Amino acid sequence: MIASAPHYVGAIGAGTVTKLTRNMVGYMIVHSMAEGFSMAVKAGLDPLDLWEALRLGVVGKASPLNMLVNQFLPGKYEPPAFALKLAHKDMSLATTLGRELGVPMRLANLPLEEMAEALGRGFGAQDSRSFLKLQLERAGVEIAVDPDRLREAVKAL
Repeated sequence: MIASAPHYVGAIGAGTVTKLTRNMVGYMIVHSMAEGFSMAVKAGLDPLDLWEALRLGVVGKASPLNMLVNQFLPGKYEPPAFALKLAHKDMSLATTLGRELGVPMRLANLPLEEMAEALGRGFGAQDSRSFLKLQLERAGVEIAVDPDRLREAVKAL
């Protein structure tokens, strides 16, 4: 089952694209969690204690999809909820810790590189998700959902 209720996503074929995207994104998320957990456990943390701490913070309280509502979907990265330059600092510290522990940080290194490029382009004071604009640029797409339409979708949750 893809969802608990039917939702129209477009013409014939759009459902398949939605299913493939849902599965791909889900596996990417759990893979990133495995990378984070392996680093933390190698640093001496208990995996259940870490899970409980993550569950109580932003990652646990909000769906990654909901984290796209204020910046990514409307294409608005100012004012920042959290500045990119600060997110880059945190990612740098985390990937350095991973390297020091001998933990492969393949997934974490990609956003770190993207953040560094975005900083080089002057995005440092924008929202931490502003580095996502680089992906959209490379793909040749623009995402800027109408604010009224977005509000209605969020309200329906």
